[in-house]
Amino acid sequence: MTEATPSDDHIVACVKEMESLGLDDYGFNLTRTHYQDEALWQAFRKDFDDALERGADNAPKDCADAMKKLGPKVITRILDDVDFDQQRPEGVSAAFQLFCLDSDDEDDNEDEDEADADEPWSHDMGPGIIRSICLMADEASMHSFETTPYVIAVDALLHTGADLGYPGYFKVAIDSLMPTFYAAIGHFDLLQVAAAVDGDGIWRRMKQLQN
Repeated sequence: MTEATPSDDHIVACVKEMESLGLDDYGFNLTRTHYQDEALWQAFRKDFDDALERGADNAPKDCADAMKKLGPKVITRILDDVDFDQQRPEGVSAAFQLFCLDSDDEDDNEDEDEADADEPWSHDMGPGIIRSICLMADEASMHSFETTPYVIAVDALLHTGADLGYPGYFKVAIDSLMPTFYAAIGHFDLLQVAAAVDGDGIWRRMKQLQN
């Protein structure tokens, strides 16, 4: 089988739906797991934002205008907590899943607002934030701007030990996160998305196979 040029239809449909829904935020949660080099982390943060913006600027032409309007609503919610130093994907998955469950329980509890201010993740996570995966930035990710900038996508169910059909985590090019990866997560099964990594182990877009 050979690879054909993949269709952008699901990306265009996703971006137009995002515009139509009019939610406050769209994006991902990201966990920092390397704390031995603060300068490296700060450089990564800047380069990450630049790469994310580049990806949005390169949205398919049929949704480019809509994506530009959505720009201010695209966010990355970062968990920056030294307790996660050297954490493995399984640990990131477990913490993220517990956080999502707590968030669901506390959505309507206004008394939690003051306490939430001290939490590493805010519980104010709207429906436009992806919950099926969490992004992870380890030391290698932070150095990846020397080659191909990437972060690690971690399945929220990885910690359960369930057979996911794939390792439960994979690399994603940062400039593919929005809207390409965001749209893929919403349109395809995670197993299909994970199977679309390139030969260097980094996901850039979905693949379409033909005989």
